[in-house]
Amino acid sequence: MSISSKLLRAIITRRHLIAHASPSISSSRHLGTLVIAEHEGGSLTSTSLSSVEAASKFLNKDSSPIYAGNALCTVRYTGSDPCMLTIRTTSFPAASVSPDSKTSAAPIHQVDLSTFSEDGNSRFVKQTTQESEHPDLGSARVVITGGRALKSAENFKIIEKLAEKLGAAVGATRAAVGQTGKIVAPDLYMAFGVSGAIQHIAGMRDSKVIVAVNKDADAPIFQVADYGLVGDLFEVIPELLEKLPEKK
Repeated sequence: MSISSKLLRAIITRRHLIAHASPSISSSRHLGTLVIAEHEGGSLTSTSLSSVEAASKFLNKDSSPIYAGNALCTVRYTGSDPCMLTIRTTSFPAASVSPDSKTSAAPIHQVDLSTFSEDGNSRFVKQTTQESEHPDLGSARVVITGGRALKSAENFKIIEKLAEKLGAAVGATRAAVGQTGKIVAPDLYMAFGVSGAIQHIAGMRDSKVIVAVNKDADAPIFQVADYGLVGDLFEVIPELLEKLPEKK
């Protein structure tokens, strides 16, 4: 067990917390699972809450997507041990806090580590980030994704050209966007050559507007798209690049 999980377990015990809530990302799921297992509690992962305030009510009833987001499962937690809750951050907009707003930021409590001396089998060493001219995939307003139809890294460059012109983030249908990858909810999601496997759709179905381009008129992606075009992406994207104005 890592130092982080031992520390979180100690905080839950000392403060007599009934729940541990965190974003639905891989690191949170890993850490929370270790801690809750120690407490013999339950877990509810990737839940879709309409607001942050709803997190306090999940012990009574809450809905969690199942079957890659194609159905909702209503869950009630009745255990007495602490419960882990991971929240899909794309389920609700970020709270806007202003001087005139009645919404206040959650209090931050400092933790006294002077009495915490446990060591762990693993520890954080460093975090390395890759420099990119594109916006972060998780927070971008526009996301452009390429599917298997692109077939090669060389062909994928056409997606990057379009993303550069639109100031968009770049996604892919394997690890980047999907149920086990990034969950995104941009204002505009453009899918080129994406068939629409349920795992991928689960990671982008909360997008405000979905545009799909695929040669296969029966591709599942068209079932969730707001706008669909049956066509060859290698013909459609060059035409888009030609007609779009240059990025200022």
